[in-house]
Amino acid sequence: IVGEEVLNFEVDAASGATRTSTAIINTFNLTVGNYLDVAASIQTVSFFRVLQSVLTGLLVLVSFLFVFRSGLKKYYFYYLTAMLLIVGIWFKQMLSVGVMHNWLVNGLPMQTNYELVIILILAIVMGLLGYRKYYCNYLCPMGALQMLVSRLSPFKKRSINIRISQVQLRLIYLTFIWVALILGFSLPLASMEPFVAFSFNVASKLMLLFGVLIVILSIFFNRPWCQFCPTGCALDTIEPVKRKIQYSIDNLVN
Repeated sequence: IVGEEVLNFEVDAASGATRTSTAIINTFNLTVGNYLDVAASIQTVSFFRVLQSVLTGLLVLVSFLFVFRSGLKKYYFYYLTAMLLIVGIWFKQMLSVGVMHNWLVNGLPMQTNYELVIILILAIVMGLLGYRKYYCNYLCPMGALQMLVSRLSPFKKRSINIRISQVQLRLIYLTFIWVALILGFSLPLASMEPFVAFSFNVASKLMLLFGVLIVILSIFFNRPWCQFCPTGCALDTIEPVKRKIQYSIDNLVN
C-alpha cells in the first residue's frame, strides 16, 4: 500500500536538469512498480501453495478411507478422476525415479515440495504395514489415468506380464537405472518415465506420444505402464514388517 502511495506522488518542478530528473523519476517508478508486481506474485504463489496443500491433504485422507473402510468402491472412479485432474494435470505432483534420485543427491525439499515428500513417507510406511500398492492404487496420477481409461473402455482387458527368466522386466529396468547411476553414468531420468507428459507446455513431442501410447494401450490392457514402472518396482521392494516378524519367528522355531 505504501508503494502505491509513492507512485501517486508527482514532482512539481525540476530546475536545470529536466531530462535527468525525468529519467530518475521514471526509473524510480519502474522500480517500485516491479516491487509491487513481485509482492503480488508472492501472495498469489502463497495462496496457490496453501490450496495445493489443502487439496493434497484431503485426497490423502480420502485414500485412507478407501484402504481401511469397505463399501466405498462405488466412489473410486470419482476419486481417481480427482486425483488425475488435481494432482496430475494441475499440480503435476508424482513420485519418479528421477525425483527420488534428485532427493538423494540434493536432500529433501521440505520447503518447496513437502507434499510430495510426505507422500513418499506415507508410501514407505504403508508398504511396511503390508500395503505395498498404496501409492500406485491411490496416489499415482499415471495409475489413475490408466485405471480410468480401462474402466471406460468397452473391450475386455488383458494383463501384460513380461518376464525374463522369472524376473519382471520392470525390476530389470530399475536395476539398470540404479547400476548406471552408481557407476557414474548420466541418464536422462525425466525421459525414462512418462510422467513429464502431464506437463503439456514443456513436454517434448516424444514424451507426449509416450503418454498417448499408454492411454491407447490402457484401452486393451490392464495398467500397461505399471508393468514397466521402475518407481512402482522400487516401492514394491519394501518388505512388510509383519512378514519379517513371521519369518524371524519361523527361523527361531525351526
